[in-house]
Amino acid sequence: MPDWKFLVHERLNELHLDPTEREEVISELSSHLEDAYASFCRQGLCAEEAQRRSLAGIPWRRLAVEIQHAKHKGGSMNKRTKQFWVPALATLAISEGVLLAISCTVGSHPHLFLRGSKMIYLPWLISLPIAGATAAYFSRRAGSGLKTVVTASLFPAGVGLSFIFVGLGITLVTGARIFAQPQWLYVSRALALGVIIPAIALLLGSLPFLKQPREEPGYHA
Repeated sequence: MPDWKFLVHERLNELHLDPTEREEVISELSSHLEDAYASFCRQGLCAEEAQRRSLAGIPWRRLAVEIQHAKHKGGSMNKRTKQFWVPALATLAISEGVLLAISCTVGSHPHLFLRGSKMIYLPWLISLPIAGATAAYFSRRAGSGLKTVVTASLFPAGVGLSFIFVGLGITLVTGARIFAQPQWLYVSRALALGVIIPAIALLLGSLPFLKQPREEPGYHA
């Protein structure tokens, strides 16, 4: 079993907090990475590959900056990290991990518009409600409001949308034809299959956690 606390500590070496707060952040992130690692191992991946995929795709520098920024603003320790970044990264890790695992199993890459990609796309789509539910659960448990819970759950769809914009930006700046199909057709399909439909699936998974918890009877602030 990897030493997750050491791996997180190593990647957040630019995070300057007092020892107690730093340990709390590292413990929280380590717990989520350990869960992702166990999930990959259950899918049949070797320990080395499961560890690599658990750590892949996490913007460590940006995460450290967000935590540091929350601290400088005088808010509660890494509140934004607990309520948004940890749940958002958890759902991203699950969605991308499942996609990669399915791709490796069938020996193909996830091209959305090829017939053979259906064996990749459909199982991945079915897994998204689980990813959305995971993000919503952890976000709600950290005390988030409805807006933050929904935003964290939809994070993978937001990442997909950013990739589309990057592709369009490259096309506009360089004039290169990087899409195999007419641009308008690619964009419309990419938005539907890579953003809108996944967003619906993620949101469906988060629905049980969107209701505001009831206030205990007799409690007054």
